[in-house]
Amino acid sequence: MSSIFRTWKVGGILLLAALSIGVFGSNAVLADTVYESAEDGSAGRWSIFDDSPSGAAINNIAESGATNRVIELVGSGVNNGFFIGGIDASSGWNNTSEFVLSWRMSTTSGFRFYVRLDTTEGARYLFYTASGTSLGKSGIYIKHGLGTDSIDGTWRSYSRDLQADLEQFEAATILAVQGIRIRGSLSIDDIGLESSGGGTPVNVPPIADAGADQSVVTGTAVGLDGSGSSDLDGPITSYVWSENGVDLATGVTAQLTNLSVGDHTIELLVTDDQGAIATDVVSIAVSSGGTGSSSVYESAEDGSAGRWSIFDDSPS
Repeated sequence: MSSIFRTWKVGGILLLAALSIGVFGSNAVLADTVYESAEDGSAGRWSIFDDSPSGAAINNIAESGATNRVIELVGSGVNNGFFIGGIDASSGWNNTSEFVLSWRMSTTSGFRFYVRLDTTEGARYLFYTASGTSLGKSGIYIKHGLGTDSIDGTWRSYSRDLQADLEQFEAATILAVQGIRIRGSLSIDDIGLESSGGGTPVNVPPIADAGADQSVVTGTAVGLDGSGSSDLDGPITSYVWSENGVDLATGVTAQLTNLSVGDHTIELLVTDDQGAIATDVVSIAVSSGGTGSSSVYESAEDGSAGRWSIFDDSPS
């Protein structure tokens, strides 16, 4: 018998539990969302992203000594590359709530196992190898070791808290898991994601966008537009426009018609469904229009009345 170790996060504390199963013959998928179990006989969820040298192959085969099926990746060492999922929300899994990754794997050679993440600091890859140590952050890669026994040819089960692996070397929050890329020849099965169990997801605050600065002539209606505001993990529920602490309008868009001549700084305050807020400002310059394209025929400032004439002098 062997043990699958799984982690749950409860109240911020990671708990470790062992589930005993046979090394061979286990086709029970423990994850909440399963991306590969191979039991349908298909390898169509996988693609090759690096076929140099040519000859890389992806096969769905029966696991040796067992009745269940697995995915076999065949290539020239780490020169060939394979992937499941994608690299962004349009091509990948875009799983925004489950950040514990589990899988089973068997190999006798070196490998590079990349998990593609969207985070608050941008795109990141959690990078797992057969190293006995974790090497930390290098650019967009966060490097962890799965241990030298990961290449002894035994079927081994893994469960990684991706958020914990990220936070070990960078203060960032996972927004979504998009997929897996692998370099190396190996067999793999039971790939899935689950939530950390009982923990409270970290709310990502919204981003406010009050629109472009404007210059208008007095009396012109000023259009305010906050539609560029966004929230990655939920809706924006409130838009409030104000100046110097005085509320002027609410809503994604609004119109102001009574701004005085001068420079105005209008603040947009947005609030998301979890109560997080963000602000942005837009500058509005309001001019009198006296030096614009309109023509002035009388201001009397020159002391003259010569521009006027009398057309009816009766009585005189």
